[in-house]
Amino acid sequence: MEGNVPCKSQEERTLENLQKKVEVIKETETIPDSDPDKKEKLANRELNENAYANLILSIDATKATGRTVFNLIKSTKLDDYSDGHAGNAWTSLEKKFEPKTAPSKAKLHRLFYKAEMKKDVDPINFITYLEDIRSRLADAGIKMDDEHFILQILNTVTKGYTTEVRLIEEKLDKSETVTIDDLKDRLSLEYERVLK
Repeated sequence: MEGNVPCKSQEERTLENLQKKVEVIKETETIPDSDPDKKEKLANRELNENAYANLILSIDATKATGRTVFNLIKSTKLDDYSDGHAGNAWTSLEKKFEPKTAPSKAKLHRLFYKAEMKKDVDPINFITYLEDIRSRLADAGIKMDDEHFILQILNTVTKGYTTEVRLIEEKLDKSETVTIDDLKDRLSLEYERVLK
């Protein structure tokens, strides 16, 4: 379970969604008192400044990747945005770490299909790893339905889960609903009961 592309945290996803929704007003632009949206525009400007500051503060500049990230973010400072533009910074980071190019999609695809659960690994950790790759594939435009995802997990768990795999496959054969949470629960119970 390895990969060079950092996983997006919930905070990063929230920031990304926020920046898509917020129209950032240039710092140098004076908003007239007569503008009916002045309050919202000032709030958006403050959101941008806070988002940019949070990006900067989340960096570990003692490591090479952190210094690269810092420089990518810093490069988005412009005359009109002397305190930085969080939306531009985020776009710059996405281009670096979550590219949507064919080679990056192929790499994620390869990571997903080559992943195999190791003996004595908690199945929740393994499934979470695959969920992260699935999410990154979806961000890159490659969607995967739950049944396909579940089948891939069933094909990659260790032999200690043979009974659980058979029971879940029987449910799928009968067109019964099996959720990812159901799968996690069954495999986790078996891990706690026998394999741990």
